[in-house]
Amino acid sequence: MEQMNKEAITKLEWRVDGHDVIFKDQKADVDKLTTAVSDIANMHKQTKWMALGAGVVYFSDQFGLVSALKFLAI
Repeated sequence: MEQMNKEAITKLEWRVDGHDVIFKDQKADVDKLTTAVSDIANMHKQTKWMALGAGVVYFSDQFGLVSALKFLAI
């Protein structure tokens, strides 16, 4: 009986060690994914501001603001 308990404990220890390795690998993957998502969010912010700037230029051109600035030589 005691031998069976020792074998069971040994198997559980191996299983726990295996899970520890798996968790470390998953943590590394999560870190990579976090970095990738952060990069995507930063690109989204840049795209948003570029689109906003293009919209401002377009509408200022439609309202003649660009011509007025050219006339004032700014």
